[in-house]
Amino acid sequence: MAIPDCDALGFLPPGFHDCTLAEAAERFCYTEHRQRLFDALLRWLAGWRDAGLAPPIYIDGGFVTAKLAPPKDIDVVADIRALDLRDRAVCAAVARQLDHGAVLAEYGIEAFAYHPLLVQNDFRLWFAYVKPQQRAALNLAEHFRKGLLRVQP
Repeated sequence: MAIPDCDALGFLPPGFHDCTLAEAAERFCYTEHRQRLFDALLRWLAGWRDAGLAPPIYIDGGFVTAKLAPPKDIDVVADIRALDLRDRAVCAAVARQLDHGAVLAEYGIEAFAYHPLLVQNDFRLWFAYVKPQQRAALNLAEHFRKGLLRVQP
């Protein structure tokens, strides 16, 4: 699996780009700051593994760009569709791993869930949008979309 090159503005092409964690690190951990963010992502993923779970994740935000400005965090969407949410232990793990404020404070990760029955918004698609202020500054069309990484840990 190869992560495609970023465009001239530093964005991945639209769509979900499958990769491994090692490939993501190789491409986007090009500063010490980015490596620290990625190490925090690996610690957060360990919480899923410790619970016996490994949902696919989508990685976005400034982390998956070729921009020189340091990203403040990593945006992650956990695809929890395949998890048995009738199981109390699974629900407890999901709640812990997706406690937005706690995860942001401990890991510097903006964590969201994707499950069409539980979450009204498809955050995978939401993150493909570029914020209006940034779109205007870059003179991008309203329909412009960027890509995300999809990782099966």
